[in-house]
Amino acid sequence: MEDKNNIYSISAFIDLLGFSSHLEISSYDVRTKIGKEAIERLKILEEALDLTETAQSKNPQFFSKSFRISRFNDALILGMDIESDFLPAIGKPDQGQTFGPLNRLLTKKSKSSEEIENHFSNLSFELCQFIGIVSRIHNYINDKESQIHMPGCRSVISSGMRYKFIRNKDKKEDYFSANFSFSNAYKVNEMGSKYGFEGNKCYLENNVAKIAGGNPYCKRAIGLLKFIYDRDIDDVFNGKTEKPFSNYAKYTISNLNEVTLFRKKYYFREINTIPAGNLQLFPEIINLIENKSYLNNSFSEGFLGFLKNDTPELETINETIYPFFLNTHIPLIDDLNEVLETLKKPE
Repeated sequence: MEDKNNIYSISAFIDLLGFSSHLEISSYDVRTKIGKEAIERLKILEEALDLTETAQSKNPQFFSKSFRISRFNDALILGMDIESDFLPAIGKPDQGQTFGPLNRLLTKKSKSSEEIENHFSNLSFELCQFIGIVSRIHNYINDKESQIHMPGCRSVISSGMRYKFIRNKDKKEDYFSANFSFSNAYKVNEMGSKYGFEGNKCYLENNVAKIAGGNPYCKRAIGLLKFIYDRDIDDVFNGKTEKPFSNYAKYTISNLNEVTLFRKKYYFREINTIPAGNLQLFPEIINLIENKSYLNNSFSEGFLGFLKNDTPELETINETIYPFFLNTHIPLIDDLNEVLETLKKPE
C-alpha cells in the first residue's frame, strides 16, 4: 500500500491556557476590559509568528525544508515531514519506526555506510531544530504572558501519519488536513492535567525523541531534556548544612505519561525547554565546539562538557555548580546569525 501521499510527520500544538474561559468572562465582547486583555494575549502569538517567519526567511538553514507554521484562533500549529520510509507498520501508528527499514532501503540503492550515517545525522539535526523552534516559541510566549500576569501556553509535540491533500482550486497543499500527528498533539493538549499534562509546560512524544536521537550529539542532548526544575517545596526543617556553592536550581526527572490516542498507546514526557531551545542551532554549535579556537568561550566549553560524554545521571546534574547546557537560554529573535556571532566571541 505504498503511496507517495502517505507521509510521516511531526506536529506541535501551542495553546494559550485558559483563553476560552477568559473570553467567556468577557461575554465574548472584545470591547470590555477583559476582552481587550484577551486581544493582547493574541498579539503575543502574532509576535511569535512574525519573529519565526522572519527568522526562517533570513536563516533558512535553521529550519527543515518542510517546516510549516500557522495560527488558528488562540493557538500556533507547527509541522514538518519525516522520510516516508519511517512510516510505522500498517495498523500500528503508535509503534514509531526504527532505522532498520530505511537502512535497508538505502543499502539497496548502493549507498555507502558513510552516506547512510550522514543521512541519519541530517535527519536527526532537522528534527532537533524543530524541537528547538517549538521550545523557543514556547519560552517566548510564557515570558510575555508572565509579564501581563497570564498563565502562558502548553505545547505538545507528536508524530503521526498524514495524507498529502492538494486543493483542486489553487493547487495548494492543505497541510494540516488528514494530519494525525496534529490530531495527536491537539488531543493530548485537550486531556490536560487530569491525564498528567498540566500547566504551561512542553511535552514531547517518545517516537519523536527516538528519531531526533539518530546522531550521538543529539542523543545526548535529548537525554538532557528530561531534567526539569524540581518544583517540590524544600524542607526548610531538615537541619542540614547546604553546600556553600550549591547550584541555584535543582532538577528532577520528568515522568513518562502513557496515554491512549485513537485506541493506540503513546508515551509523552515533559521536557526542559531552556536547553531544548538550543537544539535549533545544533549543527552550528557542534561546529563551534569542535573548533578548538572557540574553546576560550564558556558557552562552547559548557556545551562540549555535556555533549562529549553520555548523558549524566540526575545526581551528577545536581552536584554540578553550573550545568551550563540546562541553563543557557537562546531568546526568540528574527536573526539567528546574531546569536552565533555572540557565541564566537572570546571572553
